[in-house]
Amino acid sequence: MSALNVPWAPSSLTIMQAARYSGLSRSYFYKLFNAGLLPRLKAGKRVLILRADLDAYLESIKEVHKP
Repeated sequence: MSALNVPWAPSSLTIMQAARYSGLSRSYFYKLFNAGLLPRLKAGKRVLILRADLDAYLESIKEVHKP
């Protein structure tokens, strides 16, 4: 398989992309930021979330809500 056929995923996401990826709402992300539960990056006016940080957060809530 050539490098062009390998699926590519960005390492950072905008809030809208993170919302689509996770199923969480945009407003919930701001609550997470304000509570210090999810770090964010600022690039000019853009707010970015590292995919690794979002995945770690999603794993952490999965562990908390195990049946």
